[in-house]
Amino acid sequence: MEANSPSINTMSHEALPLDAPAFARALEELPIDALHSRAAEIQNSIAHLKSSNEQMIPFADEGDQGKLATLLFLIYLLDLLTHSIRLQRSHA
Repeated sequence: MEANSPSINTMSHEALPLDAPAFARALEELPIDALHSRAAEIQNSIAHLKSSNEQMIPFADEGDQGKLATLLFLIYLLDLLTHSIRLQRSHA
């Protein structure tokens, strides 16, 4: 890879996430071992998000708006990751 070319893991702030059909097509092009590996990573992320959410609930309940906003974002992220796992399983 050339010094000036972007890394495959680098995402532009202008890039948009893939919609579900495009994501499903991209999954079909990946080797099955890569899908299993990525699914394990996502499941690990989900476990950490659930733990973080549980720890933040008392702060959000006390009216901490910053913690509440963070908790809502983490719940949204958890939903996205769960959806990603479902898509991977349905196309594996």
